[in-house]
Amino acid sequence: MKNAILFVALFLSCHAFCQSNSAPVIAEPVVITPHEDKIFTAVEVMPQYPGGEEAMMRFIQTNIMYPNMERENDIQGRVVVGFVVNEDGSLSDISIKKSVSKGLDAEALRVVRLMPNFKPGKQQGKAVKVTFMLPVTFALSNADDPPVVLSPRSTKAKVIYTSVPKMSFYSGDRPPINKFINAQFRFPAGEPEKKLQVTVRFIIHEDGSLSDFAFATPMSKAMEEEAIRVLKLIRYVPGSLHGEPVRVESSLSFTVKPGSH
Repeated sequence: MKNAILFVALFLSCHAFCQSNSAPVIAEPVVITPHEDKIFTAVEVMPQYPGGEEAMMRFIQTNIMYPNMERENDIQGRVVVGFVVNEDGSLSDISIKKSVSKGLDAEALRVVRLMPNFKPGKQQGKAVKVTFMLPVTFALSNADDPPVVLSPRSTKAKVIYTSVPKMSFYSGDRPPINKFINAQFRFPAGEPEKKLQVTVRFIIHEDGSLSDFAFATPMSKAMEEEAIRVLKLIRYVPGSLHGEPVRVESSLSFTVKPGSH
């Protein structure tokens, strides 16, 4: 049996979807009628879902449903929905730009039509019509697999997961992680050398390296910098999805103790 897993990748314009990141963004209008009614593909202030991209992702994931026919026949893929964000933030001209199947196309359209008004795009301080491309990927996983969950840190530029079928784990070619950290950790000058329980969130990259550290434990800047220095020495076995390494958000609690090295 298969479970439905849904991913949402956000692209803010036709330029963002169709061109590389290095391509220049030029606010050129596309004229669609002879009456000066213009639709822009890129503007100085791009339209935005109320609450931002994370809120839009949550809205889609909450409201979308995997069609039964596609689930039963193992039909998966990425549907691209295009629409225009008007001057008042309403959405119009909602259509499929890249089709997968009748059922998946219809479900993607249904959810986009449920969306509230956006904050409109602006050019030279004036609200204008702007095209918006929204790819929605429908994927299936085995029932025995854990759910695939996107991290709130995910953005249109990078997708980060909090749960994938094969999760990241600390490499076994080193001592236990707490022992390794204590062997490397040095209390900064002027800091009281006392036992401290530290909890930190971070992102594990495709190569197993760590970044984007966020400490839940209140510490001085010097202590955080030393903890980051040591954490960057650690390598994980990266998480994977469909056999490919992916970025995964994780957390770690460890204890630093004076005189442990």
